[in-house]
Amino acid sequence: MGLLNPAIAAIFAAIFLVLWRRQPSDKSVLAFGVGHILMAAGFLVFHLSPDPDAAGWALVMHLIYCSATGLVCWAAADRVGRDLSMVSIAIIGVASGGLMFAGSFDADMNVRLIAANTAYGLMFALSAQIVGRAEKRTLIDHTIFWLLAITAAQFFIRPQVAIIMGGPMSAEAYRASDHYAVLMLFMGIDSLLLALALVAASVQDQWRSAREEAEIDPLSGLKMRSGLERSAMQMLDEAFEENVPVCMIVADLDHFKRVNDIWGHQAGDEAISAFGALISKTVRGTDLCGRIGGEEFCILVYNCEQNAAEGLANRIRCKFSTLQLSALGKDMRLTASFGVTQGRPGEGYGKLFARADAALYQAKDAGRDCVMPSGAPPPPLQPPETSAAIERRAAGKG
Repeated sequence: MGLLNPAIAAIFAAIFLVLWRRQPSDKSVLAFGVGHILMAAGFLVFHLSPDPDAAGWALVMHLIYCSATGLVCWAAADRVGRDLSMVSIAIIGVASGGLMFAGSFDADMNVRLIAANTAYGLMFALSAQIVGRAEKRTLIDHTIFWLLAITAAQFFIRPQVAIIMGGPMSAEAYRASDHYAVLMLFMGIDSLLLALALVAASVQDQWRSAREEAEIDPLSGLKMRSGLERSAMQMLDEAFEENVPVCMIVADLDHFKRVNDIWGHQAGDEAISAFGALISKTVRGTDLCGRIGGEEFCILVYNCEQNAAEGLANRIRCKFSTLQLSALGKDMRLTASFGVTQGRPGEGYGKLFARADAALYQAKDAGRDCVMPSGAPPPPLQPPETSAAIERRAAGKG
């Protein structure tokens, strides 16, 4: 029975390391793998140590267990974008280690048992609290939270059960007792379920990351149309449920075909890349942005009223109009036109886009290089700018 937990931990350590090799940038998966390696080592040391009552062995095992628990708890928090302070983990480990050392002078191991298990319980409780406050998107996220909480609870309860059932005992007697076997079995099941949930979450994260990478337009660095529309429909559903406003901004680079004709496609590619980078730097993490056509872009601004969305569009417009593109020379600048609208309750992506696109066409009719809100009165028609005029502007003559 004592070999059950190290075997489970070693198997999952291998799985996590394989997943990490597939995506080396994922620090949480690496931490899960190393944590399970240390966990397996700690179980083996406890099960095979010749003198488990010795203070040295007890502290070595506690150091290994603390490191393993700290890594797994940190990784669970890091996976949901939250930070679990390793300083707090270190303080818990050092304080409990001191109590264990003090208790090592007594033949009764109950002081060490309580100190060690309380330390691990505190670490899992901190992790559960942090994960519980994070946004939980799927059933797996909820499952991990509850398993962390259950694991924390069993570390608090386990030493009390051992003391009630066994009374004062040595480490050797504790390891040979029947309730130790039962507790190891329960802990093995709990560790197995938590490890399975963490593996499932890691696989899900890698699948989501791969899908998102496949949806990214390599030129602009933004989502492609299909990915944007799928994410936009989810955002609109969430906004309707939470009763928060969503605005859409549709932008189009002015005279883009003529830019390609006069300066070449390299200049057009540079303009698209620069405009995409500018959007990425300007919007928030909760917003969606994508390239939906050759030179047309779309931004969905979450929890935002129309006036604020118009302000965002104007900031992007002003910054882009002053941006220097190497392919166009020092004196030439490009502009963009914008249409802005706010979503209506229950409105789908298609209708919202149609209204924003209509506002964009009004902006073009108004002379371009402007932001037009949806529902604004039609502007007076402006004569189209000829290719000769664009060439004269490029030469600084008008």
